Amino acid sequence: MAEQELKFPVRCALRIIYDGDDEAVLHSAQAVLEEYLMPEKWTPGRTSAGGRYRTLGVMVTMPDRAALEAVPKRLAAIPGVRMVL
Repeated sequence: MAEQELKFPVRCALRIIYDGDDEAVLHSAQAVLEEYLMPEKWTPGRTSAGGRYRTLGVMVTMPDRAALEAVPKRLAAIPGVRMVL
C-alpha cells in the first residue's frame, strides 16, 4: 500500500501523559507551542485512578513536516512527561 502524502498545514491532536504532581509540565508544554507560534492552549484531561498520572490535550496546526517531527520530541523532553501521543 502506498503511503499517503501529508499536505501542510495539517491539524493534529497531541496528548501528554505526565506525573500528576508536576504542575510545571503545563507551563513548559505551553512554552513549546508558543515557540512554534501555535496559539492553542492545553486542556486538562483525566487523572489516573491512583492520582499518579494526568493528561493534557490540544489540537494544533502543524505548519510543516519539521514542526510535526520536532514538537513531539520537544514535549517528550520536558521533565515529568512520561509519554506524548
